[in-house]
Amino acid sequence: MAHVDDTTTSADFSADFYDMGTLSGVNVQVTHDAKRSDGTSGSRSECDLAVDPANPDSMIAVSKRFIKNENYTFTTASAFSSDGGNSWTDSRDLWLDANQGWIGYTDPAIAFDDKSTAYLVSEPIVFIGPPDEIAGRGMSCFRSGDDGATWQAPPAGWDNDP
Repeated sequence: MAHVDDTTTSADFSADFYDMGTLSGVNVQVTHDAKRSDGTSGSRSECDLAVDPANPDSMIAVSKRFIKNENYTFTTASAFSSDGGNSWTDSRDLWLDANQGWIGYTDPAIAFDDKSTAYLVSEPIVFIGPPDEIAGRGMSCFRSGDDGATWQAPPAGWDNDP
């Protein structure tokens, strides 16, 4: 392991992890700066990654996905891999509760249980004032039984912050 001091970089740690056999293969870029085919931004932040403990080839990446950078509009989006991260496919969009005015999600986290069910937790957001002030509305938990390709909506009426 590299000696850590003021000059240590993330590349030093990556090299050590590859040398130790912790990471293998090539680095695969999942997201891109260019606009997506639907015209929305390709920018991402607040990223998380989960690997199915029962099947290491099954992986899900989740992040805040910006819709329009200039308006600071965003939601949570995920992508899944069934080949250990060599290729990635965008998951279907998360369900939004229009009755509660949800416009997107933020602060995502992802995990698998011991039965290969994936859980995505994210905070629904609403506009509360001009011009673009937003507020969170509790946390929503989505479940996927197909390795992150689709997500079941949380129970109706969940709104922890009235």
